[in-house]
Amino acid sequence: MKITSGVLKQLIQSKERERTDIELKSFDKITQMNDKNRKDIACEIVAFANRNGGKLIFGVSDGGHFEFDKDIDVDKLKGKIHSICFDNISPVIEITTEYIEETEAKFFVVYVPKRKSIPHAYIEKRSNHEINNRIYYIRTSHGKRLVTDGQLQWLFQNTGEPNYAFDFRIGFELSKQLDMIGGITPWETMS
Repeated sequence: MKITSGVLKQLIQSKERERTDIELKSFDKITQMNDKNRKDIACEIVAFANRNGGKLIFGVSDGGHFEFDKDIDVDKLKGKIHSICFDNISPVIEITTEYIEETEAKFFVVYVPKRKSIPHAYIEKRSNHEINNRIYYIRTSHGKRLVTDGQLQWLFQNTGEPNYAFDFRIGFELSKQLDMIGGITPWETMS
């Protein structure tokens, strides 16, 4: 989905502003960088990568309004995000960014890819740059949350795409107007 002010406006006005693939943040979260904001951004990126990837979008206030009056230094924003990905996340996540400026809005989009191998973690380092702590997050429909032991085990054991070892079918019953009748019905036997 291409991010535009129209798409964001629809998202902001919907009951479900943030989803498993989208998180909205104020520009202040990244322009006023401190340890708390840095950790929050890193953990959001980790959570997206450990699920299916997603978009972290800066430029929407907590009240759900566009922040078009902010002075934005795009190169600084990119530098801060890349610094977070290299210094606070292991393994490193190669994100891409996009700055969009329209008449009624400006926003900065961080595109987070789905993990390709072992799960990503927010890391804390000692003064000698050794990793002191790893914290694993995953994205849910309610935002980021810590992974459970079972989820962490699954994330480490299943690094690739799902492998369906058995054939399966799903049946849909449709009316002549192509409206679904009933629900989804799995067939028990294969022919």
